[in-house]
Amino acid sequence: MQIPKSWSNKKKLTKEGSYADNNVDVDNLCKAVLDSCEGFFFENDKQVAMIRARKFYSIDARIEFEVLPIKDAA
Repeated sequence: MQIPKSWSNKKKLTKEGSYADNNVDVDNLCKAVLDSCEGFFFENDKQVAMIRARKFYSIDARIEFEVLPIKDAA
């Protein structure tokens, strides 16, 4: 999550890398990523079996994700 420009430099450095407690819902971020991956990594997001999501404050705001295949349990 982008660190607000209105924050002091001291607060920016303190919050860098910490969990983001802003008003953006992490499930909405996940939905945006899943929707953008549809047709590239999978046909439909109903094929997704597990998600692990975290949001952090960062001066270099970005979305990072990793797609892994499900290994057969048999």
